[in-house]
Amino acid sequence: MKRRWTAMLMVLALVLGLAGCGGNSSSGTKSSGSKEKKNSGTKYECDQVVYDQEDVKMTVTGYQITDTSSHAILIEVENNTDSMIAVDKTSLNINGYMIDEYSEFMGSENISSILEMQKETGDDFDKFVENYFHTIDTGKTETVELSVYLNDSLEKYLGDVQQIDISMSAMKFTDPEDEETLGAEDLPWGEVVTVQTDAYDGELKLPEIEGDEIFNQDGIRIVVLGKELDEDKELTIDVFVENSSDKAVFVSDEDLSVNDFMMDAFLNVPYIMEAGVKVIGELSSFDEVDAETMDDIESLEFSIEVMDADTYTSIGTASYTME
Repeated sequence: MKRRWTAMLMVLALVLGLAGCGGNSSSGTKSSGSKEKKNSGTKYECDQVVYDQEDVKMTVTGYQITDTSSHAILIEVENNTDSMIAVDKTSLNINGYMIDEYSEFMGSENISSILEMQKETGDDFDKFVENYFHTIDTGKTETVELSVYLNDSLEKYLGDVQQIDISMSAMKFTDPEDEETLGAEDLPWGEVVTVQTDAYDGELKLPEIEGDEIFNQDGIRIVVLGKELDEDKELTIDVFVENSSDKAVFVSDEDLSVNDFMMDAFLNVPYIMEAGVKVIGELSSFDEVDAETMDDIESLEFSIEVMDADTYTSIGTASYTME
């Protein structure tokens, strides 16, 4: 549901068609139950105000990983406005890893248009809001759980959750009791706030990145972590990208060849990587690989283009050839 709320209107059909799913989620990433999960059943404690504007106060109180390995940030929300509000994260980094790029969750025009369509369908407003927004009634203080979705490789290299960089946004539902004037109003956007958990002891300690380094230039480092062929013969290559430069960059796949056959592929990393962040993304093929196991892949080659996000000029091309 969530990846980018900037496309909210385009997602309306999905939203209305998935009643009962509930909540917001971030980027769709692969999950494998066969892989060992780290830190299941762990809760990290913290206490940091991340938003305090227009009679709305939000405090990050913890980060929890359940026994089923689902991740969530716990945020206590105080709603002292005169209306019900909805809240969500607009950007998120964990231990320096970019989880959610800056996204326009709110936007009263988008939300109001959706609510207008919702009225036309005749859906119950309270049920609609309960299913698809993190809401808090006027005068209430409640804890919301903001889901965090990680791919398997990122979960492996994340280590203990020591530092969370997060920005939040809030929106008021205007006249929720009157279908004729029902709408939405943006509240000011919050700044990015750094939250340190009880696992932080003054310095981030992260697992070492292990793999084949294929690019290290102008502060940009790219490492191939590994590859996997699933039961549907779809190939996924895990890629670590670190931007230690002072500028934002684009990172995109260029070519993918398996056994000398060109294949369509997509590198799942944020569209823009800001300075000082790192990601673990997946280069995935859209085509089935004609092989029973990874050992039957005789050759594998791909390249990744790195560009300056401001000037659109090339910084360089990373190339990988399976030995």
